[in-house]
Amino acid sequence: MTTSIDEGPVAMRSAVTAVDERAVLANAASEEEWMDFLGKKRAAPVNQVTISAVLEGGRSKVRVVDMRPRIREKREKWTGAYFTPATAGEVETIPLTADLDRRRPAFSTTGKTSENYFRQRQIELSRGEITTISMTLTAQKASYEFDILVTVMADDKAKEVIIHPEGESAFRLTGRESKASNYRQVFEEVGGAWVQAPPGQWCVKLSLLKNCS
Repeated sequence: MTTSIDEGPVAMRSAVTAVDERAVLANAASEEEWMDFLGKKRAAPVNQVTISAVLEGGRSKVRVVDMRPRIREKREKWTGAYFTPATAGEVETIPLTADLDRRRPAFSTTGKTSENYFRQRQIELSRGEITTISMTLTAQKASYEFDILVTVMADDKAKEVIIHPEGESAFRLTGRESKASNYRQVFEEVGGAWVQAPPGQWCVKLSLLKNCS
């Protein structure tokens, strides 16, 4: 099983003040350097994140009978630095969604958050068969650290598989603040580098905010 993450805006719990960290932002960092920076700062995607998992059948037929996000930590929304990228990619295959703000978050088909996808159907994989599941998770009320617990049946035996980022124990996601001024910093991507925007432009950079002040 392999995973990838499609991220849009990201936020950090604290502001970026260290000289070496500002140097990373001031230059067009490589993808590896940027991901390393995000990992060290424990950055979290804002409002939603799409996780793509590639599943492959083994020596016998495999059935995925359940899959659900498991919240490991819940805190207040992150209000340190906010980064708005120039572009964001899209992932598509079997689309599932889960709202971490719900009391018992579960995956459902996109747009139907009240239904548990795995109560109605299962995913069967024959030997060598490959399928990709696109999981979009959302949060608005808090910040979360979570992994994804998968229950697999093979040879009439149940096995639990945990999906988490490579090199880390949990994914992260934070809700967006309702006011731009609640953030300590806002950065925009310009030519591959990250430039701190002046406070007067924050409302424009965070265009999804309803209360722009």
